[in-house]
Amino acid sequence: MTSLTTKPHDRPVFILATPRSGTTIIQRCLNLSPELMIWGEHGGFLKQVRLAYRRVTQYRMLERFGVHDADTKRRVMAGEPVLFDGRWSTEWMSPFSSEIAYYAHRDFLLQLFARDVPPEIRWGFKEVQYGYRDVRFLSEMFPGAQFVYPLRGPFETMLSKVRAFDSGQLERAPLDLYIKQYNDALEMVDASHLRADLSALVVPLDGFQSDPVEGTARIARFLGVPPIDKDAILALKAARVGWEGGDQLAEDLRKAVGDDPRFQETAAKYESHVQNANAMANVSAPAAPTPAFLEDHAEPPRWPRISIVVPCFQAAETLERSLSSLRDQGYPALQVIVMVGGSTDGTDEILERWDADLDIWVSEPDRCQAHALNKGFAKAGGEIFGWLCADDEL
Repeated sequence: MTSLTTKPHDRPVFILATPRSGTTIIQRCLNLSPELMIWGEHGGFLKQVRLAYRRVTQYRMLERFGVHDADTKRRVMAGEPVLFDGRWSTEWMSPFSSEIAYYAHRDFLLQLFARDVPPEIRWGFKEVQYGYRDVRFLSEMFPGAQFVYPLRGPFETMLSKVRAFDSGQLERAPLDLYIKQYNDALEMVDASHLRADLSALVVPLDGFQSDPVEGTARIARFLGVPPIDKDAILALKAARVGWEGGDQLAEDLRKAVGDDPRFQETAAKYESHVQNANAMANVSAPAAPTPAFLEDHAEPPRWPRISIVVPCFQAAETLERSLSSLRDQGYPALQVIVMVGGSTDGTDEILERWDADLDIWVSEPDRCQAHALNKGFAKAGGEIFGWLCADDEL
């Protein structure tokens, strides 16, 4: 098997969480290490890179018509016919294979984040807009990557979001969205720790803030870097750089969410994660999944890709529950395609919020539900097809 995990640049560090969870202060503490360079967040644009990579490498025709050897490339560039299934198809050839696409995307990330980082230093970034699909993509690009998941209490996280994003105005705060974002982050943690080949560490923020020296030391041990200067960490805390204080909105927010069963369920999940944080950590960096074309032996077992089409018309009241029921299955190779038949009830706005969790969504008139399904299946790239109506749940 070809190894991609021996050099520092092949072992990036990713700090991922929901917004206002403490990613910044953990980033600052880690950047005190001379062996790490953790960049700031960048708007979650890698979601689109992930989608581009998946669509290129999982397109069924690529393996058939992608150029895989020097002789075929020479013939295509010379305009010579290349015979497939009894037809001349030089015009159908693509100038790259899955392997070329893999290295192109990997090199793209390295050029963005590691170009100016010395080769002996590990690079990385912190981001608050990613989920488990993005973790899978990053770990495939960099099998030696390690993931740090800061975890702040749901109430404190929501309170901080109201302050930062809603100008302290509780009535303007989209509390339902904040609860969804928090649960998405918990699902990212859960899905990551179902994989024995993923190196990930949960960092409860309460403990980190109360003792940032030990909290930083714990992360350093996990990453395998030397201890980080204690005095520098304490100086950061003394300057209150990244530490929040005050609770002027706390009482009103507690009244707003205290009896909400969704928030109570979220709070219970958080407590469970904090209790199990040490047990959930993989302290070493094990071998991560390697693309099949890098294997010198038989391709390892994999999840078959399942494409689910969701036909939707005027279903704004039920659509999010349907999509949540799909996401909550936790299946790692799921393609979700939503076909909206020209709805006017706010469905498009819902899908814009869910854009990062969907592979494809199209809003245009159709003739009927069967027509919408057929259009959706024509876009599907899976091995198994299915559908779920927008008012149904799994």
